[in-house]
Amino acid sequence: MNQRIPPYLQNIKFSTNKLNSSQKEAIKKALYSDSISLIQGPPGTGKTTVIKEIIQQILMQIDKLDDTSRILIVSQSHTAVDNIIEGLIEMNSGQWNIIRIGRTENISAKVEEKCTIGAIRKNLFTDIKEKSNAYIEQKNLMYKDILDKKMVERWSRIKDIQADWINRCSNLETLDYQVIKSATIIAGTCVGFLSNDFVKDLDFDYVIIDEAAKATTPELLVSIIKSKKIVLVGDQNQLPAYADQELSPIISQLTKDPKYRLFDLLFNVLPDTHKQILTVQYRMKRNIGNLISQVFYDGKIATEVDDKNRTHPIKKFEGKSIVWIDTSMMNGKDEDRLKGGSFCNYIENTIIKKLLECFKNENVIKDLDIGIITGYRGQKELIRKSVSNGGYDKISKKIDINTLDAFQGRENDIIIYSTVRTKNSIGFQKEKERVNVAFSRAKDLLIICGDMDFFYKFDDPDNKFVEIIDYIHEHEDECLIISGGEL
Repeated sequence: MNQRIPPYLQNIKFSTNKLNSSQKEAIKKALYSDSISLIQGPPGTGKTTVIKEIIQQILMQIDKLDDTSRILIVSQSHTAVDNIIEGLIEMNSGQWNIIRIGRTENISAKVEEKCTIGAIRKNLFTDIKEKSNAYIEQKNLMYKDILDKKMVERWSRIKDIQADWINRCSNLETLDYQVIKSATIIAGTCVGFLSNDFVKDLDFDYVIIDEAAKATTPELLVSIIKSKKIVLVGDQNQLPAYADQELSPIISQLTKDPKYRLFDLLFNVLPDTHKQILTVQYRMKRNIGNLISQVFYDGKIATEVDDKNRTHPIKKFEGKSIVWIDTSMMNGKDEDRLKGGSFCNYIENTIIKKLLECFKNENVIKDLDIGIITGYRGQKELIRKSVSNGGYDKISKKIDINTLDAFQGRENDIIIYSTVRTKNSIGFQKEKERVNVAFSRAKDLLIICGDMDFFYKFDDPDNKFVEIIDYIHEHEDECLIISGGEL
């Protein structure tokens, strides 16, 4: 492999000294590969940092070689695209032309201001207008003493033509085409970048696809076929591509099967020279990180977090970072099926209200982010209504309440997870990817609310709650099990 490494890549100088060894390896493999490379980024392992460094290294090569290479950056979500672009804006200082494709309402304010076609066109037009006006003022001074009528008329026509040209520049498609053609980086969602006709016709030297494990095969292919070198970044142990079970049960089932997911397939067949796992996480306290590593990543993920600086302020759970509030022995603990087919659990909703009341009384979380996650739309709506009616949405800096599908890519100081189910089946919570996403959002405190006995005894080979509950029992120094009735 070393024999094929171009001279300018043999001694890479990273732009930061904060990269760990697995991140450096991922960057090198992405740059060394002559075709495709994969990076698996478990929760909190800094995959966005890696992507930004890969892009910066490519851009440094372009500058060094006076190259005209073009990079396409895409992701499943607008937020992920904007996170990368915002980082590049900070590193960039206007040195590289970056264009963000997409609807304005889906783009962050910072990116919209600097990187959309509309913003670039406006800035370019302003620059053209200022230079043109300066030129006219200069020539006006030159011609003011000229008495030749023909010369004066000629200069007047020139000014009219120039004014007309400036006016046309403000909305000409040709200006957009030139803006796009001259861009070094074009970014958008996996399919959204094709919404621009000019971009649709371009080819790229590099494509970097974030959240690649969450994209469907067609979504990946529309980007892959446009490029010579491909970098896929994702995590097959987090949420897979989504397909509506009711609209297309067959496609929905296929998206859940690793045998039919392109990221999984490629990760399994590519040699180690073309793939890398990021192995150090910086998000979660050590105990939470160890749970995630042990249950979902075979113990391969280390933690580099200083727990002394990451203590949560909840006195009731002092010294604990994982808490299970157990409803097994409570009356009225059972789930309810709603008319629309979703589930809710009134006891768990009541417990969550008690938790928030406790937080409110302690008055210590006003600067914290709280996330309340559940697998079911019915439970989400029930909790949202209770939180709003009780005024609990004002007790901290931010309270997010949503289904786990909406939480990938987010993180919160405290996560409260409502399991909901109590009979027959644990539902799609037997899908390890969903549970992994839900639990790995927590930075300092993870609180699980639900029927521990039911989840432990549910007989299914994919049920990860058995390992989770075993871990909690084995680490009583940092974990706590408390009955919901004692709260």
